[in-house]
Amino acid sequence: MTRKELVTALRDRLSEGEKSEALAGLSRRDLALLIDLTFETIGGAIAADGRFSQPGFGTFSAKTVPPRPGRNPRTGEAIMIGERRSITFRASDHLKGL
Repeated sequence: MTRKELVTALRDRLSEGEKSEALAGLSRRDLALLIDLTFETIGGAIAADGRFSQPGFGTFSAKTVPPRPGRNPRTGEAIMIGERRSITFRASDHLKGL
């Protein structure tokens, strides 16, 4: 699902009166902004705390990947690939069961 498809799906569900009449009046632009702000906030939480958890959905965690040996594909020379941070996601049991 793309961002545009997400905005359209939310708009359709809100127009059906599924959750709240107050949210039904939001434009596609407002919904897109809300989605962007949500993901920015989640990213900030992961950067600050190292994790973000949403019950029933899953947990995003930041982990440090240690340095490791590698090879330059052009020359075959052995090099050290530096340490980096990576984001992992673990789906909740509810999400796994869908």
